Amino acid sequence: MPSAPSRSALPSALDPSPSGARLSESWLSESRRSGLWLPKSWPPEGVALLSGESFPTDVSHLWIADLALRDMPVLVIDCAIRLDVFRLVDEALRRDVNPDVLLAAILVQRVFTPYHILEAIARAEKERRPLTVLLAPMKQFFDGDVGEEEGLFLLRRMVARLRSTASPFLIVEREHYSHPSFKAIFPELEALAASVWRVTGRSSSRVTSDIMRPRLKQTEKDAAFDRRALWDAPSPPTHGSLKR
Repeated sequence: MPSAPSRSALPSALDPSPSGARLSESWLSESRRSGLWLPKSWPPEGVALLSGESFPTDVSHLWIADLALRDMPVLVIDCAIRLDVFRLVDEALRRDVNPDVLLAAILVQRVFTPYHILEAIARAEKERRPLTVLLAPMKQFFDGDVGEEEGLFLLRRMVARLRSTASPFLIVEREHYSHPSFKAIFPELEALAASVWRVTGRSSSRVTSDIMRPRLKQTEKDAAFDRRALWDAPSPPTHGSLKR
């Protein structure tokens, strides 16, 4: 993992101190933002899915930081160069935690082909990682250099492996691609997941986070928030024992 960028390198609009963070007008209370955070008992066994029309990757960075601050080593398999270290650093500074301490708990593996993705999943399962985050895995299977039939075949292999795994995986993937294979595979990802989170909202200013259980179809939380609050609002207290 690369060294943390210095505080001076961060965008000036981001004040890492909780007392000085800029709250948007629509952000009424810390409890509304808390709806974006994982239960303390997470991760569950098997697979969870974080998806949505927009911004699931934004929310995933909050979750990755939160889990790392619970003393949980996290492996991020970054399938489409989606991981933003600056966001993780900002979250650490906002919680008054040394960014290097947070980043040391996060291992990143970047993969660029469907075959690399399958190999990385198999390796993470074999090594019994406490948690593996798959960031945007489907995009590589829809690449123009991958034939449609080949891509669909490899996607089914990925789904089959995830369906049989006992290791904790969090899949972070948008819920719409124009590629024809997407409609065949995405419902299978939803079906195999023990928990499904959807981030909904068609504009960048209003987003809704719903937590759902497959089969039960029960919404546990519906929190509306301004997208800027993802990075401009104070965070919940630090979990775990990490100190500055």
